[in-house]
Amino acid sequence: MHFALRVLQLWHLTSLDAATVAVVWTLAFARAARVSLPLWLPVIFVFGTWTMYVGDRVLDARSAKTPLRARHLFH
Repeated sequence: MHFALRVLQLWHLTSLDAATVAVVWTLAFARAARVSLPLWLPVIFVFGTWTMYVGDRVLDARSAKTPLRARHLFH
């Protein structure tokens, strides 16, 4: 159980949770619309979402006037 908790914490700390949600929603909407997506499209969503979240964390950390959260310090 401890290992699984650590993996989930690392998943959240690295901002992969947002990228995962983006892909799940993309695949869900495609399935609901009965559209077959090429494999590269969800991959683009993962990297695009992750890059935006990391950029946001870095910008937050640069202009922080309050104590930072662990995910800000990580990035």
